[in-house]
Amino acid sequence: MAKVIPFKRSTKAYDKIAHERLEKGDLIGALSCFFSSLKAEFSLDTVKDIAITYSQMTLYDLSNKYWFIFLSKSPKIRYREAYEGL
Repeated sequence: MAKVIPFKRSTKAYDKIAHERLEKGDLIGALSCFFSSLKAEFSLDTVKDIAITYSQMTLYDLSNKYWFIFLSKSPKIRYREAYEGL
């Protein structure tokens, strides 16, 4: 019987895989990892990455949805990032 290597379910692990997939041009795979990361733990940076990825896919309605989520959950110091993304 082969040994199974456990996968650490943390936002860092999911984000690392997602960014690797982005580099390879696998936008749907990257989105899948970003959503898994959000499911593990909420992160503003992950929401921002989702918005950017949807924008790269030219799905601007979904991109705007996640920019508004980012804006509603972020502290005032990060508002600029959301407005630039929108």
